[in-house]
Amino acid sequence: MTTRLIAAIVLGLCLSPAASAQQNQFWLAAQHDWGGKKGFFLTLSGQSSNGAPAALENVKLELGIGDGNAWRFISVPGKWELHKPYTAKAVFAPGSVELWLGDQRVDRLPAKLVPVDQPMAINEQPSFLRGPANYIVRQMRLIARSAGETLDEKTDASTLAPQLTLFNPAAGAERKPFTPGDRFSIEATFQFEPAPDLGALAPFIDRYGQAIHADWPGKVRKDEDLLSAQREENERLEQWGQPKNRDPFGGIIGAPFSEKPTGFFRVTRQSDKWWLITPLGNPCFYVGLCDAPALEWEPTPATGREFLFQWLPDGEFARAWITNPWHRPEEQDRKYIAFHTANLMRKYGPKDWKPARRPRRSHAQKRLVSPAMASGAASPKTSPTLRSCTITTSPTSFAIPTSSTLQYASVLLRVSAARSSRARMSRTSSAGRWATSSTSASPPRMSQRSSRWARAGIFPPNAS
Repeated sequence: MTTRLIAAIVLGLCLSPAASAQQNQFWLAAQHDWGGKKGFFLTLSGQSSNGAPAALENVKLELGIGDGNAWRFISVPGKWELHKPYTAKAVFAPGSVELWLGDQRVDRLPAKLVPVDQPMAINEQPSFLRGPANYIVRQMRLIARSAGETLDEKTDASTLAPQLTLFNPAAGAERKPFTPGDRFSIEATFQFEPAPDLGALAPFIDRYGQAIHADWPGKVRKDEDLLSAQREENERLEQWGQPKNRDPFGGIIGAPFSEKPTGFFRVTRQSDKWWLITPLGNPCFYVGLCDAPALEWEPTPATGREFLFQWLPDGEFARAWITNPWHRPEEQDRKYIAFHTANLMRKYGPKDWKPARRPRRSHAQKRLVSPAMASGAASPKTSPTLRSCTITTSPTSFAIPTSSTLQYASVLLRVSAARSSRARMSRTSSAGRWATSSTSASPPRMSQRSSRWARAGIFPPNAS
């Protein structure tokens, strides 16, 4: 999973086609509720336009103040230079706020701040504010002072390899508790550096879809590591075994109470709490995996960025290539790489990497059964070979044929009675969530669609 995640992070390397305008905003300090119009943020903001990256000369130092009714702003363009340290300071007082750059006050604004009770974000650049730019921001320090409280954080992440800072332009991002008083100040020290040359720093990603310049316990360095990890996991799963007090639907056998078996999932009330009951009459806290790992997902774009990768699939690994997986008209010929697929082939062999060819498809089943999950599912589009995978929970079993798990009382579905020791779930849904331990007087009202299903006999009308 780690290798798949790291490969997907490459999407954030600022190589995606630019929209007509994308904002590049770096949070020096932010403690705000945007929708509630409360709190404050001190940022450095630029904007790309028509495919051109945001330029250093157009960057603005911005201070936002929320009074609970509206946002008020101080926005100051600067004559910025690369590699030069700057200090920005926001000074808050009752009824006013000042913004300083160095030893000069650049503006003062009448404003009444309504604070927000949440940690303060420091040295952060959210993923949705990382438009292309010809510069990067490096924050070195943040000092926040309030009555009887001083927060002093050094945030310099320059010890990271430059390749790694590209995965997150604010690799040292932090969230720290801070309580603004009637009077307080926020002081941030930072500097601008040129955007790195990707070509000069490449490659970034190794043959397993991992960041080349990062290291962590369990990193895959050779094919044998995948096989040894498999052996270790098999031993661990055998040691854990399977829960011995569960019925085929995840119900707890031997619980303090049970109900009459009806062949349906349903709800009942015990000691002022609502419980989900399995078709065999046992109380159940239903836990399921909504989406099992897909065979060819997540892929990462490769066309036009081949230089990022240390290795490109060829020969028997050609199945790791996918063309236009999102079916976008503008990407008819764009190719993607699914490193997860290549790793499955290394792990199980080029002929046996698909679940249908693996013995009993048991590995994914054991992963679900050991922690007492009641079901597992996979998207029909992204993992057609897994979508009807039978999950064994005891000597009996059932299958989840759709992409969701049972989570909502109004869509409790009928499960056909087992002729022998097997039953198959006919349909599931995740229209919402409902806690089976709810203390409300009645379970959620049945939806109109669910009512039609009840009339059709898919689940009992009294399930609502």
